[in-house]
Amino acid sequence: IDGAARSATSDGDAASITQTLANKLPGILRPVVSGSFATIAAALPVDFATGTDQLYSYAPVNANLRVDEVEQIDTLTIFNGQSPAADVGVLTSTRLSGLGMGDDVVIAGQRIPGGITYSGIEVLDIRLGRNGDTLTVESTHEGKTRIDTGTGFDAVTSSDTVNVKSISGHTFITTGNGDDIVNVGSDRGILDQITGMLVIDMGDDAGD
Repeated sequence: IDGAARSATSDGDAASITQTLANKLPGILRPVVSGSFATIAAALPVDFATGTDQLYSYAPVNANLRVDEVEQIDTLTIFNGQSPAADVGVLTSTRLSGLGMGDDVVIAGQRIPGGITYSGIEVLDIRLGRNGDTLTVESTHEGKTRIDTGTGFDAVTSSDTVNVKSISGHTFITTGNGDDIVNVGSDRGILDQITGMLVIDMGDDAGD
């Protein structure tokens, strides 16, 4: 190891030896094992103990252990596309409520919020139902938010309404068939809370 021959002994099986070594190695080290020898073409950590009668281990590397969470894109997809009801929902930067989900409840004196509470994601993807839904966007998270109102039963009874009051991240709204409505602006009738890119695609329906 690190240019010098080392040996290890154990009263356990081979798995007990290899597992301990894997736990001591950072992700940048990629040991190559051949028979009873391990070759590591990288500098070892300063706290890596070497010497005789030390227990080392190596195991096949799980690709998930090499994942850098900072570089990942976490996506939450909320699918309500098959709902036949005319649902009403509210979206905030941390929570989606309504849309037929349970209301807030109090259990043992503690209020438990209904709906879906989320955090730490990069993409939020909401798919609304088949009837005339209404979604009010009070706020969004700083990542990407995608809202698809879906394809309704028909163009007369399935008109959706999306009210966008404020956004913090890029937001993309796509409407289906029907005379859909997208209202943009705060309760005071101004746009100063639209601080991210807002893209609205309402198709080519004449009544939108």
